[in-house]
This record gives sequence, C-alpha cells and structure tokens, in this order.
Amino acid sequence: MKQMIKITPAFAGASCKTFCLILVALFMMSGCAQNAAYRTDFSACTYSQEGDCVQQAIQHHAPEKPDEYRLGFVEFDDQGQLRHREQMEAVLNDFYPVAASDDILLIAFIHGWHHNAAPGDTNIQEFRQLLEKIARIENGNHDSKNASPRKVLGLYVGWRGESILVP
Repeated sequence: MKQMIKITPAFAGASCKTFCLILVALFMMSGCAQNAAYRTDFSACTYSQEGDCVQQAIQHHAPEKPDEYRLGFVEFDDQGQLRHREQMEAVLNDFYPVAASDDILLIAFIHGWHHNAAPGDTNIQEFRQLLEKIARIENGNHDSKNASPRKVLGLYVGWRGESILVP
C-alpha cells in the first residue's frame, strides 16, 4: 500500500524556504566574469611554455627557430571599445618593423563565446598551435623555393566571452 505524504502549509513553507536558500547559494557561488583587460603589460616577452608571459600583450615564440612567430593581444569591452588603446599601439609597434623588413603572414583570430584573453584559455592554446604549425610549414617551404620564408604574426582579438561564471 502506498503512503501518501500530506502536504501541510508548514511543510510547503519549509520546502519553499529550502529551495530559496539553495537558489541563493547557487547564485553566490557563481560570479561575474572579469570585466577588465587580461593582458596589461605592453612590453614584449619571449614565450616558450604555458605559464610564460601571462600578462604580456606582445609575445615572441622561438626567435630564430623554424617555429618562430609573434603573437599580439588586443582586447575590447562589451560595447566594442578598445580596453586600452596603448595595448593596440604596442602590438602594432611590435609588428611594424617586422613588416617593414620581411614579408609577413598576418593571422587574426577572434575567439568565440565562453572564451577570452585569459592565460590558459583553450582558444589561445589552439591558436598558438596553429601559428607554430604555419611557421614550420612556411620555413619548410623556404627550403624548396628561392624565396625567404614569411614571418608569422598572430593577432588575438579578445573580449569578455562570458558575463557570468558558473562553477
């Protein structure tokens, strides 16, 4: 025989209070995603492994090696405005001398939803892998042709891809 639970006003009130407390706790555990630039150091940095150059907007990977590339970060806010104009100017000032002296491949990447310019973001890791592969291909083609390999420049366009973080 099945037992029926009789819902009394006191039981219903207690369930509602419990539900509300759980809901409030979930909101408190989640939070807003950072609404500021991640790459706030505009000086150049030599990148060799994950964890290097975590705040630098300008990174140079494997100088003078077959997988050499430069990576610059330019970040925008939710309204499409530059976070720091100086960041963009620093990246361009790093790229200009390379473009003035060598042929270049400029590859721009704008990350997707749920990503940003934070160190360790998987879109950044995958973009680095792409730049490295392109640099190797470009340097491999150099051996078979009489042309100098083009320098690989990557531009990572960052914005706040999430407004709320849920654990």
